[in-house]
Amino acid sequence: MRKKEKISPRQEEILLFIQDYYRKNGYPPTVREIGEGVGLLSSCTVHYHLEKLEEKGMIRRNRFKARTIELCFPDREDGLVDVPFLNSLSRGPVSLPRNFLGEGDFFFWQVEKNNWQDWHILKGDWLLIRKEEEIREEGLALIIKSDGGKIKRIDGNLSLSADDGEIIGRIMGVWRKL
Repeated sequence: MRKKEKISPRQEEILLFIQDYYRKNGYPPTVREIGEGVGLLSSCTVHYHLEKLEEKGMIRRNRFKARTIELCFPDREDGLVDVPFLNSLSRGPVSLPRNFLGEGDFFFWQVEKNNWQDWHILKGDWLLIRKEEEIREEGLALIIKSDGGKIKRIDGNLSLSADDGEIIGRIMGVWRKL
């Protein structure tokens, strides 16, 4: 991953908007929502800034899917990785050793309801998620729908219908404050 490069004030505003939107909603904004959020009337201008942010390694996108903007937090020189909290407004990233995490991009997701007790995951727990669009091994996946998140056990290839939601990633760990 690239080291953080200098970005313009407008690009920084767009990054902050994406991060805040992600924290509030659990999924990224559309190009139109970004434009409205930062006061840009033209979607072409938003696309331009997103391309520049992608070139600088600050975001990643899949142009063939809607809402696929991912924030990238580059590895630091000291071997640590900044892991962001995506749905918490008051927390900054936590630095964890890369050799502890393994390869991939990670984020924390705070459980907001007690609807995952069958998995022994409770309200207030923090899930460590490795971003993955396709999961081909056994494990637990976080899946996001417009009405919130859900957990699904994967026994092999996970295939979802459009009504099931979008795979966000594999659950790698659970942190609970006692």
